[in-house]
Amino acid sequence: MVQHCNKDSIIDLETDGDGVFRYYFLALGASIHGFLSSGRPVIVVDATHLKGKFKGVMFVGVTKDGNEQVFPLAMGLGDKENDRSWSWFFTRLRRAFGVPNNLLFVSDQHLSIKNAIEAVFPRIHHCLCTYHLQKNLARYGANTVAVFQRAANSYKREQYDLHGGQLALVCDKGAYTKLMDLQPSRWACSHSTVRRYNFMTSNCSEVFNGRLRWGRRLPVCTLFEFVRTLIAHWFQERRGKALSRSHTLTERAALKLDILVEEGRTMEVNPINEFKFTVSSSDRSYVVDLRAMSCSCHQFDLDLIPCPHAAVAAIL
Repeated sequence: MVQHCNKDSIIDLETDGDGVFRYYFLALGASIHGFLSSGRPVIVVDATHLKGKFKGVMFVGVTKDGNEQVFPLAMGLGDKENDRSWSWFFTRLRRAFGVPNNLLFVSDQHLSIKNAIEAVFPRIHHCLCTYHLQKNLARYGANTVAVFQRAANSYKREQYDLHGGQLALVCDKGAYTKLMDLQPSRWACSHSTVRRYNFMTSNCSEVFNGRLRWGRRLPVCTLFEFVRTLIAHWFQERRGKALSRSHTLTERAALKLDILVEEGRTMEVNPINEFKFTVSSSDRSYVVDLRAMSCSCHQFDLDLIPCPHAAVAAIL
C-alpha cells in the first residue's frame, strides 16, 4: 500500500507492546498541499465505527474546497473513541498540517474531542456543530429550533442578543442553561473568536463517512487503498473540471454570486469612494468596503464571501 502513495503522503502506524498495530493514520500529499496552499483553515472531525473483522473506530478530518465540495484531509483507525485515540489522531494531524493561522475545528460534543484539542492544539478555537445542538432542542418544538438557528447564525451581536433573548423564553430552562454552559463562542457565529467561514455544521464529515460506508467493512490495508483511490479519483475529476472553466470563480461560487446579486437588485447603491459604498435596503443602510472585504452587516467580514450588499456594490 505504501508504494502506491504520493511521495509527500503520510502513513503512520503505531504498535502496542506486543508489536500489534494499534493505530493507523493516512494523509495524502495532495490533501496537505491543497489545504495549506488555498484551503480555508477549518477542519471538521468525526468518528464512526468499522463493520469488518477489525472492530475499531475510523477518525476523519475533512474540509470543503472552493466549490463547496468535501475535501478529505486525513483519516485514522484506532481501537476505541476515547481521549487517547483522539489525542493520537490530532497529534498526527498537527505533524501533517501544522497549525495554520486562524485554524478552527468543528465537531459534535464528544468530550474526548474537546479534551484532545485542548491537549494537542492549545488556544485553537473549537466550535460545535449547530445541527447536533438543534437536534437536542427538537423535543421542545419547531419554534425553539427556529429561534436557536436564528441566534446561532446571527452575524451581529445585537441580532444574537435579540434572538438569544427569545430563546431563553421559549426553551426549557435546563436545556437553555446547558446551551449557555457550552459557551456561545463555540456555537454562535457572532461570538466566534475566529472566522467560521459558514462552517456551522459537521455535515461534510458525515457525507464523507457515508461515502465510506461500504469501505468500512474491508480489511485495514484494503480500506486505506480504497480511500486513497477514491480521493485520487475525486481530485483528478475536479482538476479536469476546473481546467475546463474560463471563469476564475468556481462553479458554485459563480452561482452563489449570481443569487446574491439578484437578491440585491432592489437595493440602492451610492458610492462613497472607489472602494466604499452605502447600500440601502427597505429597512436600513449598510457600508461596504470592497478593498477591506467588509460590510457593516458583518457577514462579509466573517465568511469572506460577499453578502448581498457587497455583491451588488461590486457590480456597480
